[in-house]
Amino acid sequence: MYAPKTFATPEEAKTFVADSERHFHEEIVALSETIVERCMQDALRCISLTGPTCAGKTTAAALLTEELSRKGLGVCTVSVDDFYLDRCELRSSANGQEADYDSVDTIDLSALAATVSGLRRGGEVCIPIYDFKKQMRTGYRYLHADNDLIFLFEGIQTLYPAVAGLLSEGAGLLPEGGSLPVGINTQSGIESDSVSFAPEEIRLYRRLVRDHAFRASDAGFTLSLWQGVRRNEVENILPRFSLCHRIVDSTHAYEMNLLAPYLRQVLSEVPADSPFAEQARAICEKIQGFGGVYPGYLNADSLYWEFLKKETETGETI
Repeated sequence: MYAPKTFATPEEAKTFVADSERHFHEEIVALSETIVERCMQDALRCISLTGPTCAGKTTAAALLTEELSRKGLGVCTVSVDDFYLDRCELRSSANGQEADYDSVDTIDLSALAATVSGLRRGGEVCIPIYDFKKQMRTGYRYLHADNDLIFLFEGIQTLYPAVAGLLSEGAGLLPEGGSLPVGINTQSGIESDSVSFAPEEIRLYRRLVRDHAFRASDAGFTLSLWQGVRRNEVENILPRFSLCHRIVDSTHAYEMNLLAPYLRQVLSEVPADSPFAEQARAICEKIQGFGGVYPGYLNADSLYWEFLKKETETGETI
């Protein structure tokens, strides 16, 4: 998809943003219609929403839940991220190294199995709450597993065999029940005059901004993980995307215009002697000239609040 580097007027930028937001919401509506159809045909009880890092799974799950509710379906969302093991356990199993949070080995499969079993039985179910900044489980939430609810499991790992097997068991909530895997990803790249951004590049930029804002991670740390993240995606996630009944494209045409000032700020903190200094400089050069879109132009339910601090919503500058 095409995007200009900047805009002649704020009104032009706002229209460009609104068109992009509307297109994404139309994809969510289309997905909800597919799910409603499957519910009527196959007594669907379990949906798994997967996608690589920073594809927009959390927002897509929230928007999908809202859309299905409008259509009369009750949905309970369970984030697989809440089943991460505590940091001390992960470092121990990784021989003191930082854990790869996109790996299935970081998931507490026994706790996930207990949750799926509880959903199958019905009644009150206990689900852990994971704090990424503290990198540990900080509490629990409780939900009542009514028989007429649809359960939406959201997370990178939902297509991994170990997790998919558990969710397949959960699909037996009704004798005739079935499960439906769906996906979300930056399917499209962005073209702008003489520069282009690949889909995986867009997700890296999202992650740099998100990790700095929400996970207390500097750009050097995020860049140090990226090669391993991509390797895991290529080996374990993207090949299984063929199992998804439908894939939502989360690329927004205005992304570089919005992200550029945030990226410049985050990447400026990379020390000159860092092994990632050259990569940081190259990114800053590539996004030079992009701008003209501000947080105040976004919808209240925009995908981009998954990557930006919400308190900037009314601001015109960073």
